[in-house]
Amino acid sequence: MREVMIGNFAIARGLVEAGLELAAAYPGTPSSEILPGIVEFKKREKLNIHAEWSTNERCAFEVAFGGAMAGRKAACMMKQVGLNVAFPPLLHGHAKNIKGGLVIVSCDDPGPQSSQTEQDTRLLAAHFGIPVFDPASPKEAGDIAYYAMQYSYENKRPVIIRSTHRVSHARESIELFEPGTRIVKPDEGHMFKSRSKFGIVASGMTYAVAMDILNELKLEKKVNLYKVTRVFPLPQEVMQFADTMKKILVLEETDSVLEALLDHGDKVLGRRSGHVPGEGELTYDIVRTIITRAAKEQG
Repeated sequence: MREVMIGNFAIARGLVEAGLELAAAYPGTPSSEILPGIVEFKKREKLNIHAEWSTNERCAFEVAFGGAMAGRKAACMMKQVGLNVAFPPLLHGHAKNIKGGLVIVSCDDPGPQSSQTEQDTRLLAAHFGIPVFDPASPKEAGDIAYYAMQYSYENKRPVIIRSTHRVSHARESIELFEPGTRIVKPDEGHMFKSRSKFGIVASGMTYAVAMDILNELKLEKKVNLYKVTRVFPLPQEVMQFADTMKKILVLEETDSVLEALLDHGDKVLGRRSGHVPGEGELTYDIVRTIITRAAKEQG
């Protein structure tokens, strides 16, 4: 059975299908619909899931962390600036071995559209060595939610899913599975492969936009496009791809996380080189201008 739903409901569905037992959240756009989605699927299928709106993001994290330490599959949800509120217990708890599973969903707001500031959850995760995934569509967000919970439960460590408002609030037809039956492995390295030595590395919604633009401009055979789903730890295949290129354009929202992790000096075109704006949402028109300029420079 399939159902059209927003990305946040897809995340909720992935967590529920992975055997979620405890969910805690503090509302804030673009993350607010995840907990209601969990409650919807809980009621629909009569599942035993504790779900609560917490007093704040710190309390949400502590409730979920406590559940994970007790052996439960737990998740907490918040927006990107809410992660600042949850930071003290996250700082002390991220390296501990948990007995269950813990998925932290932090929804970023490039722009920002409904927040005080921009903030890139991927940067914090990479700095503290926490695995972090950056989905490019609602379907992929659901798949990653399922995979992240299984990964966390098996490896006994917290995992972060970083969505953005264009993933969280886009709609897509999502296939529904019985809990525990979904089979998924995140696509951690899809590319268009051409003979060109000019490549683009992108993650999240920026990848989806870049793919559409390359098709529109008929550049699929002139530009190599590499998709990064797991931003940290960065898959070795991304480094191998970068090594084979003469120039790499990095498209990501909002900080220079992939740029820093790739660490290929002047070979990388991005925020540091001035090819990508230093702030703000990378809309379709902005990405189109960036790709057109970079492609012309590389001949």
